[in-house]
Amino acid sequence: MIKKIFVVAIIISLLVSMVGVVVGEEQVENDLLEAEEIQDWNDLDDVSLEDDYVLMNDLDEDTDGYDELVDTEDGWEPIGDDDNRFTGTFDGNGHKIADLYIGRPEENEVGLFGAVGDGAIIEDVCIADADVTGNRAVGTLIGRVTGTRETEIKRCCAVDGSVVGSDGAVGGLIGSHNSLRDWGGDLNDPKLLESFAEVDVSDAGEDEPDKYGGLVGCSQKGAITNSYALGDVTVTGDDAERIGGLAGCLEGNGEFKYTYSTGEVTVTGINPDRVGALTGNTEAIRSAADPGEVYYSYSNEETSGQKDLVGTVGEGIVDDSELFEDKNDMTGDDVETNMDEFDFDNVWKIVEETDGDATDDGYPILRNSACDRETQLKAQGIFEEKDIKIWIEEGDAPAGAGKPGETVEMDSRVHYQATTEVDIAVSLDSDFGDIGVENLAVENHQGDFVYFSGQEDSVTILKDHNPDGEESLNRTWKVDIPYGVYPGTYSATIIFEITESESTSYENSFEEDGSTMSRDIEFSSEEKGEDNPQTPSESYIEDVKFYPLTLSWIAVILLIACKKWIASKKDNDKEF
Repeated sequence: MIKKIFVVAIIISLLVSMVGVVVGEEQVENDLLEAEEIQDWNDLDDVSLEDDYVLMNDLDEDTDGYDELVDTEDGWEPIGDDDNRFTGTFDGNGHKIADLYIGRPEENEVGLFGAVGDGAIIEDVCIADADVTGNRAVGTLIGRVTGTRETEIKRCCAVDGSVVGSDGAVGGLIGSHNSLRDWGGDLNDPKLLESFAEVDVSDAGEDEPDKYGGLVGCSQKGAITNSYALGDVTVTGDDAERIGGLAGCLEGNGEFKYTYSTGEVTVTGINPDRVGALTGNTEAIRSAADPGEVYYSYSNEETSGQKDLVGTVGEGIVDDSELFEDKNDMTGDDVETNMDEFDFDNVWKIVEETDGDATDDGYPILRNSACDRETQLKAQGIFEEKDIKIWIEEGDAPAGAGKPGETVEMDSRVHYQATTEVDIAVSLDSDFGDIGVENLAVENHQGDFVYFSGQEDSVTILKDHNPDGEESLNRTWKVDIPYGVYPGTYSATIIFEITESESTSYENSFEEDGSTMSRDIEFSSEEKGEDNPQTPSESYIEDVKFYPLTLSWIAVILLIACKKWIASKKDNDKEF
């Protein structure tokens, strides 16, 4: 019997070791599945059509590879074409791809990506200052989308710049947004979600230009949700048709839902047909069974210059949508009533002049976008530069691990421009309990210091600290690791709250109210030692995997129980 108990204990110990091995193998597999990193234009040029990628930083004219790959006669060579579509994933990681130039007026499928296919996911990409010219299926981000519901373009945007197409299917973000299936609708439609464009779209002056839109040239069998367009659409060729502020056309069971457009739609050639403020048409393309459908979507006559929301409705469905006379019906808090189906709690945010960073009431902006609040307000021309500008640049990582009770130091660089005074409060939030902050000092160019100390404090930075412009200031965070913390890596967030927001602008990690910014930090806690005699508390074990440890303790407890049982049996035998 005793041997059996010891055998069981040994088996449990072996299982614990095996769990550790399995966890290690899973970690290796996860590492292998990580997306390939894009650091510069050369890396972007090496993208294959089926793999997964993540953009690690902004790309612009100063980034390696630009002169050889973009600043050429034809400019950037689009990724993929209609015969060889991109079907992988591309995570822009919120970074901007700026100064994109493409000059290929005789080519189709023109954009950063020429063509994407079924299963492709492109997200969190911001295109800035693009100059793109092509023939048909032309956009800043993608020339042609041909997919199903598994194809998603989400939280992407394009600001500034221009797109010109000679033939048609030309849009500010995407040229042609189409289904792989013959019949669109439901699961057949590729999705464009939470995206916008503020790009001027135009034709090349050829006759019979077709399908021009501020966001998408044509959403033929495609679904567009929670998206908007601000750019102007200008078509000069004769016999133009299917022109709109958001998309030139919406057909084949394509769908708009929770969208709006504000750009001027101008067609100067003779015999224009199917032109609207939002879209040129919602007609069926094969039978009455496949019209376009518009829900909760808006434009206005004042800025669009058009008298119809949809140029030609045909068999299409236009429900709970409206062309307002005045642009003010789509700005400020009026949108809560006039565009009340929009989700202003989770997807959209109302912009008002009283926000402090806007010169006027604005159109609704997206909460989740590769283009941040400032970029979206600048796209509307209402962003207000403030007298004080503060932002954080991440510095060195923590100096090293520390035992509970010790202090870990890490560096950051805080930039600010101050022509008036501002009050700043600092606090520290973590996922393992209360921690302290010591000696958070700012030194300016004159050698003056201001300090933060304790768990929470505030300080006023005076205007004479930096009257002449930007300064970079070194700051050291000293974080006290509390007693009772299990070994592992922990994170904390240093939060700045600007209490004089009327005269302040911010960058880098801001909350929705526009008055806070933060920096996440990580540091490690070593095992309990002589200097840390306290026992860890259950309240500090969040986000740490303990099941191998738990199984180890079970094995130990069983061994101790065995020994006690054996000792007790021996004592009983003696007494007997």
